[in-house]
Amino acid sequence: MAEYSENDALKEFIREMTLRIERGGQAVIAEVRGMREDIGREMGAMRGEMGGMRGDLRYLTTEIHDMRSEIRAQTRAILRVLDRFDEGGASPSTG
Repeated sequence: MAEYSENDALKEFIREMTLRIERGGQAVIAEVRGMREDIGREMGAMRGEMGGMRGDLRYLTTEIHDMRSEIRAQTRAILRVLDRFDEGGASPSTG
């Protein structure tokens, strides 16, 4: 039976520590990969939500534009009616 030297013990210790560090590193890498996948899924969902929000914003912008146009048309119509009641006073407004 060969004698177990201090050198052999040091080699064994270094080997065990290296393997532990490697396993720990692999566990960290696996966890980071999982986090990256989770973040990717969440970002994909957020992109989908943002796309929907962009569509909603376009719709609201169109609605506001239409409302503004309608208000302007109604204002002009009311001013025309008021000008008719003027009975020859000031000239019809052009604004």
